[in-house]
Amino acid sequence: MEANLTEVRDPSGTAPNTNESEAAALREAVLRHLTYTIGKDRNAASERDWFIATALAVRDRIVERWMISTRTSYAQNRRRVYYLSLEFLIGRLLINSLTNLGLTEAMRTALASLDIDLDRLREIEPDAALGNRVAGGRGAADGTTETEGQTAATAS
Repeated sequence: MEANLTEVRDPSGTAPNTNESEAAALREAVLRHLTYTIGKDRNAASERDWFIATALAVRDRIVERWMISTRTSYAQNRRRVYYLSLEFLIGRLLINSLTNLGLTEAMRTALASLDIDLDRLREIEPDAALGNRVAGGRGAADGTTETEGQTAATAS
């Protein structure tokens, strides 16, 4: 399934043609990941299970577009620049990704049909930025977090 990369979005980040079929496709993707990736029945799933299944369904959409872009770049022999930065604050990504894809309202509709609140899932997503930083500000980059016993205030 190829994604339309030229889709125009309004300032709220939602696609102008978000419709029931998009929400239905997202609903099925979330349920598929919940069942086959997480291994949970929807009646036994925790909020964290729902969050992970939702994030994976969003990642699928990102990867689809990424592959299309990569194939196009190689086919057109475009030059590529690779840049790696270890010093940045990535924050929470679920809502950012949905907004960038223009799928926020479609996902909200999809989850609501499953009695799941997207805003609640947003609240349980861990923030990989300031809350997990250690001395030198590398918490998100090196995987070290405050929960491992060394906070920014006590690090030496």
